[in-house]
Amino acid sequence: MPMPPKASRSRLVIVALGLTLAACDPALVIRGNVRDAQHRPAANAVVQLRCGTRVDARTSSDADGGFRFHLLGWRPDTCVLEIARDRATPFAIWPIMPYCVKKHGDHACLEIAGVFQLP
Repeated sequence: MPMPPKASRSRLVIVALGLTLAACDPALVIRGNVRDAQHRPAANAVVQLRCGTRVDARTSSDADGGFRFHLLGWRPDTCVLEIARDRATPFAIWPIMPYCVKKHGDHACLEIAGVFQLP
């Protein structure tokens, strides 16, 4: 059964509004390299972004110690990167702002990049 034209237009407006809002939200890029205590690439290290009590993203480093992930929206300067050699090892913690290469205002970040050496 076809929709009445008015209901169809309303759904179209809602979808267009949702796409517009998503397109306006800037992306966050986090990239870097994990090194072990001897400065060698740390493959399969666990890398996660924690904002308060919530883990916003988690990934693993590749064979060369590199990692990269993209998220929707900026993150405040209170967030930290947590990196561990593996899931059984405690996380080392880095505040994001010293590694922020693209700020969003005074207290937020859109891009994080760096070399992170594990203890």
